Amino acid sequence: MPMLEMFQNQTMRYISIAIGVISIFIFLYLLKLGEGLVISLMVAVFICGLSLFKLKNYYEKNNPYINAEHLAWLYGELQEYDQDLFTTVSNLTKSTGRLELSQLKSIRNRYASSMNETQLQALASEHTEESKYRLDQYNYSIYVMDEIINQY
Repeated sequence: MPMLEMFQNQTMRYISIAIGVISIFIFLYLLKLGEGLVISLMVAVFICGLSLFKLKNYYEKNNPYINAEHLAWLYGELQEYDQDLFTTVSNLTKSTGRLELSQLKSIRNRYASSMNETQLQALASEHTEESKYRLDQYNYSIYVMDEIINQY
């Protein structure tokens, strides 16, 4: 499945096309040298496969997905403590069932900037149950996302 997702990225698709074209030229060059059809094809397929494998590993390293265990923990905590944030995260993962680390970082940064320092101080100074709950909810949601981000 990661290979299909890699090809949805336009840059990775172009690099893969270039690898394929280069492999065809290697195949034709080896045929011209008289190496034989089977050997030429095996070398070209080996080089193409190895290059695509390296490209896939590079893509996965630079676009890591949150593993299922961490995603389940995130879902559980957000569903219990912050329903709005849970809805946002679940909408992002609805189609693929996966969440990229960059997406989680983006959600965390947007959520953290949703309240400025003045609003946080106002909530802290109200001393009501609702304001205490909202402040705890805000802090805990950020804590949960930070814990997962720090795992990667």
